[in-house]
This record gives sequence, C-alpha cells and structure tokens, in this order.
Amino acid sequence: MRHFRLPVLGATLICASAVPAHGATTDLLPDLVQAPPSDITVTRIAGRDRLGFRSAVHNAGRGPLIVQGRRPDLSTRDMQAFQIVRRSDGTARRLTTPIGLLRYVTSVDHSHWHYRPFERYALRTLDGTSVGRDAKSGFCLGDRYRVARVTGALVTPRYVGLCGLRRPGLLQVRQGISVGWGDDYGAFLEGQSIDVTGVPAGTYRLVHIVNASGRVREVTRSNNTASVRIALSRSGGRLTVRVLGR
Repeated sequence: MRHFRLPVLGATLICASAVPAHGATTDLLPDLVQAPPSDITVTRIAGRDRLGFRSAVHNAGRGPLIVQGRRPDLSTRDMQAFQIVRRSDGTARRLTTPIGLLRYVTSVDHSHWHYRPFERYALRTLDGTSVGRDAKSGFCLGDRYRVARVTGALVTPRYVGLCGLRRPGLLQVRQGISVGWGDDYGAFLEGQSIDVTGVPAGTYRLVHIVNASGRVREVTRSNNTASVRIALSRSGGRLTVRVLGR
C-alpha cells in the first residue's frame, strides 16, 4: 500500500504577496525528469504474466508543478485539470487550456482522485514496435521523496495531500510536485505493470514517458523519456526477466 502524509489544504488559487520585480515578470515553470524503470519483475496474476516496475519522476525546474481539478457539480463525473504556474513576482496564474482530467478511482487499498494523463509506459522491440502498454489509472501527485541535488529544492515537502482520499463528493482538488521533490509508484500498484502474456522471448525496451501529451508547460521536454533494455526468457512455462542496461 502506498503511504501518505497528512494533507496541506488549499482549494482555491491564492496569490502570494507581490515581490518587487527587477525586470519583466516570468513564469516559474516545472521541469519533469523521468527516471529509468526500476524494480522490474514478472509475476503471474490471475493466469496472466505481468511485467511490473517502479516509476519515478522528479521536478528540477524553477517552480512547482501544480494541478488544480474542478467540476461544476456532482452530476459531472470528472474534474477538468488545469495547471497553476507560479510567477517571479510572487503571484500565480491558471493556464486557460486544460491539461487532462481528475477522476475518482476506487482500488483495493485506497480510493482518491487521480490525475491523467501524466506518465505512460510501453514495452517495445528494439526497432520501436510496441508489444504492450500499461493500463495505469492515473496519479495522485505529491512530494514523496527529496532530490537534494536540485537547485532551489524545498527543505520540507509541500504537496503531501491525500488527493481527496475517500471523498468522491469533492468539487475541486489540488495536487503537485515541488521543486527538488519527486513522486514514485511501486511495481504492480494501481496499474504499474504491462501484460506480457504471449510475448515471445527476446530483447525489448521498457520505456517510461512523463508528460507524453505535452499538455503540461515545463522548462524542457528533453528529459521526459527514460528506458531500460530487458531480456524476457521462457523455461518450463515460466517467464523471467533480466535487465541488460539503460
């Protein structure tokens, strides 16, 4: 089960006190850095071979990633997700184009609001042909681990909320990742796997991509993809995996 800290509440957009500007006011954009897949293993679940893996993304940008979800009433199933951008003068603004949606997802160990799309996973042959992809239900974004080497990293986490845990009647939810912090999901947790039943033995590339849609505004997308080469082997009807390299 994923562990959470107590939430920091903030349902509405509040601008910080203005700081005297030295030159033009600029947006402090996040920079989402995709880590290579790790903790890769194969497990048979309900008669299917599942390739499980840990995924991790951290923010190395100038400002936090803030996702604000809103819906007009309870009859509307999903919230529209918007990006909130901090600015160099201490204010913040909401971008006008939606970056996805927030959906209330019920799972075995907990139920809350998931942001999607955020990260995608695919298993490909070495020539790029896709042989499988994830069925990820979305993400509850938060400051789950610290990356100290990032300039401007916050000492203490800010986004530690539960994404509306057991609260399907919410009309708005906010989640995000602070500068110098990352979010990760363990293998097999809430769609952290790919069905590889029937996939032939051989060498493949397991690819993780954050912000694949490009909807989130960030400093650069050059570090949004990471992958590892893996070898799938079959012996006596049992499938095994071996990591060959990044």
